[in-house]
Amino acid sequence: MWIKTRLVVFLLVPSIAFSAESQIDFLDVSFLEKIQTNSTPSIPPHPDETISRNFRPKPPASVVISWMEKPPYVMFDEEPLETSENRTRLASSKPGEAMNETNNNSGISQESVQGSSPGFRVKGIFQEIVYKGLQICTDIPLTEVNFAEKADNLRQLDETIVKKEADLALLVQGSEDGSYGGHTYVEVLKSPGVVFIVDKQQTLKHLRKRVLQAMKDTWPVIILTLLLAGFAGILIWGLDKSKNSDHFPPSFTRGVMEGIWWSFVSMTTVGYGDRTPKSAPARLFGILWIITGLILCSFFTATFTSALTSSSMLHRKSLLGVKVAVLEDSHAYDEALKQAANVKDYPNFHEMYYALVVKEEVEGILADIYTASYYMDKVEDSRLAVTMFFSSQRSIGFALKKEEFEKQTNCLRNLFKYRQRDIKKIIFRHTQALHTETRSRQISDKDADRLLTLLDGNSPGVWIALSAMLATFIMLLTAGFVYETCAAKCRKKRLTSNVMGFIKPPPRPLETLTVT
Repeated sequence: MWIKTRLVVFLLVPSIAFSAESQIDFLDVSFLEKIQTNSTPSIPPHPDETISRNFRPKPPASVVISWMEKPPYVMFDEEPLETSENRTRLASSKPGEAMNETNNNSGISQESVQGSSPGFRVKGIFQEIVYKGLQICTDIPLTEVNFAEKADNLRQLDETIVKKEADLALLVQGSEDGSYGGHTYVEVLKSPGVVFIVDKQQTLKHLRKRVLQAMKDTWPVIILTLLLAGFAGILIWGLDKSKNSDHFPPSFTRGVMEGIWWSFVSMTTVGYGDRTPKSAPARLFGILWIITGLILCSFFTATFTSALTSSSMLHRKSLLGVKVAVLEDSHAYDEALKQAANVKDYPNFHEMYYALVVKEEVEGILADIYTASYYMDKVEDSRLAVTMFFSSQRSIGFALKKEEFEKQTNCLRNLFKYRQRDIKKIIFRHTQALHTETRSRQISDKDADRLLTLLDGNSPGVWIALSAMLATFIMLLTAGFVYETCAAKCRKKRLTSNVMGFIKPPPRPLETLTVT
């Protein structure tokens, strides 16, 4: 009888615990509703309070969160956000002076997160989602959720997990088995991929250099054309000098120069007619040379055009060997290595931006699509443009203490799993700039045509060259008119002098001498 009783209790325990967790209807909750400060526990107690207390572990009275700043996921709630003065002031402030607080759009009241617990003032996608997830799945008041342990890098964040200095640690990238280095992991969302950001002006400059290099690479065709034209000039002189000495003089120097002139004129099918072969062998060779000239001109044009087109390809197909800037310990770093890029990691986006635009150390920035959206909106530099997108999903979430959140872990996982629609709306609110300004943030076909144009009307260099040529042309016209006027006056003066020289002055009349 006693054995049967223990068996019944053993079978009922999991069902009791499951019934306590299953009382949350994940289709009836929402991340978009405003959370009340004095809200009741989301998991109501079981009717049998004794059994419920015994078999449903309670969460901790407060939650300490270690975090690493990664906008727009989690970041300092400072305005302006990225100034060094605010960072210094926040880092030097006392723990009680910076409290957890979100913006008004998060649906969490300011009063609900301002308590006596120390912590940093943060905001972002994860701050909003974690607050609401803990409120729904635990009994912890939001005043006891503290972003207290800030890590400067992933190594420091991992140390807080290993040393159990915090209850939650975010942001981390977990594995498919639902763990993070052997610790409990909860997936919040999946990053859709990474984007490659370039500087339009830098891209234009690089393409111009490649075009010039392509022009230089066609020199073998030019040398071949010149040599064949020289051979043709010598042959036509040798074939026609005896019967056409007027057009091709017997003198080697003069005759060959006339022959080379004829070969270039005939090769380009201009045919001035000032030099024409007269003998039958010379005319036969002339026909062959004209056909050869057509082939040479076509070959030169095709080679030159192909070189320009291939060197001016706008969109890259891969990042193989490309100098790429990435954030250290980020998803983009792994993707850059996967693409065999020449990777250089930086601690923050601003240093990557400086390396791309000012120092020109890298050819582009590879960043998580949400991170790129946030910073491109903050930087507001029209030169930045997205050229490539790599679809590479990566799980992003947080690690937590297993012993403190044993039952709440499943609730949080199911909550984030079934409320992805709400999470995506929160993400869209924080990354709206990338969605609304997609066309202005990428290199369009119009930009492609402009980049492939050698004489770009929007280029300052082209405007300077055209202005200089126009000024020189006007100066030459002015000088020509002045010269013509002065020359006409000089000719008129000389003509007048010559005429006066031929006209003899009349004889002087004899004076009458008066004799007294």
